[in-house]
Amino acid sequence: LFRSYESIFPGKNYGDTKSNSLMKTLISELYKMCIDFLAYSSFKEDEKRKSFYVLDQIRRRKHYIEFEKEYEKIINDTNKGGITDFIERYFLYSVYKNYSLDRDQFNDSFEYTLATDENIVAAALMMSFMIEDVKNTSDAYNIPMRYNLMNNLLENLNTENLLEEMKINSDRFYPYVLIFYMIYKMNKHKDNTEYYYELKKLVAENKNLFGREDNFLLSNIMLTYVNVKLFPNEEYCFLYEYMLENNIYKKTESDDFHIILFRNIVVVFSALEEYEKLENFIQKYSSELHIEHRDNMYNFSFAHLNFIKGNFEKALEYTGKINYDIFIFKLDARILLMKIYYELSYFEQAYSLIDSITHFLRYTNEFSDIFKNHYNNFIKNFHRLLKLKTSGVSDSDSINILEMKIKKEKQTGNILWLQKKIDEMKL
Repeated sequence: LFRSYESIFPGKNYGDTKSNSLMKTLISELYKMCIDFLAYSSFKEDEKRKSFYVLDQIRRRKHYIEFEKEYEKIINDTNKGGITDFIERYFLYSVYKNYSLDRDQFNDSFEYTLATDENIVAAALMMSFMIEDVKNTSDAYNIPMRYNLMNNLLENLNTENLLEEMKINSDRFYPYVLIFYMIYKMNKHKDNTEYYYELKKLVAENKNLFGREDNFLLSNIMLTYVNVKLFPNEEYCFLYEYMLENNIYKKTESDDFHIILFRNIVVVFSALEEYEKLENFIQKYSSELHIEHRDNMYNFSFAHLNFIKGNFEKALEYTGKINYDIFIFKLDARILLMKIYYELSYFEQAYSLIDSITHFLRYTNEFSDIFKNHYNNFIKNFHRLLKLKTSGVSDSDSINILEMKIKKEKQTGNILWLQKKIDEMKL
């Protein structure tokens, strides 16, 4: 305070009651200005909420011609659906309701009162259907689930009757509520995959009702379920292609292509040996990765591409360029390297790598137990395959026993490649 006071008031000494009080007042005012600045910074970035306040201020000043112009422009920019969009419409319609009252247009005011309430009820209902996702988080992190209004609502609501009434009355919110209800059913009854397939059909049929962010969200909800239920790679492939074709692989155009999603697409296309799809994907989308990850993912992707093409030496070369410091590559690159060693008959290196990966998985905290189990099963089956390959024993009984062991364990990565190697042994 001493230095600050003398900088603001040169030649004056700090220390008496007056100077101390003055500095406290100044600091308090500066703090308020900082708070206002932070609020304004967020407000400036929130175009939708800013539009609402501007529109309301135009209404309050009774500039009705300008109000109509601004309202039409704003409402045309929010013509998609989704939870966030319905909440935004709640605010916009409430302004128009007040505008109608200001102009004694009581019929319009009544209609916009209903529309305002409908939007917030639809958003609340759709959000309630996401409670099963919250429960998944509760289970994953061992957090007790307390009583909550969403759960209470759904346990006491006859949703089937509600949806039937909405359908009969051609309720504009019907497809939105139905889709989120199907998400609820899918997550609540995970073993019944028919809810997933119904959701997939509904999302595809109604994709034009949603904006980019909501379509991105819906695709990721389906991907999460497919991952939990260990669907075959063909189902992942369908969803990834759907996201790419509909330009919903990112929330917004300005976002980077997420490194995890990019990696997942490479791995699935590679597992299915979709050479052209993988090559076209790498060439088209690599530039959208964050520059920090671009080179690494490029090497990772081309290592996989060359591997499925049978260019094992080239795949080995690209694998050698991968930076293993980034967690996502610590396992992926080593697993690929293990398969390359097998294909090149570098058996000693393969055995050594098995020990290295097993040790890594035992002590790392970077991956979940489910993820570790998935890869431990692959390593165990790869080890069996390698032992059979190097033993010189190729009788059908030994091969069939190995095949049965692999098929018995659902949580096994690279199962298509393992099966392919077994089929080759049978020849």
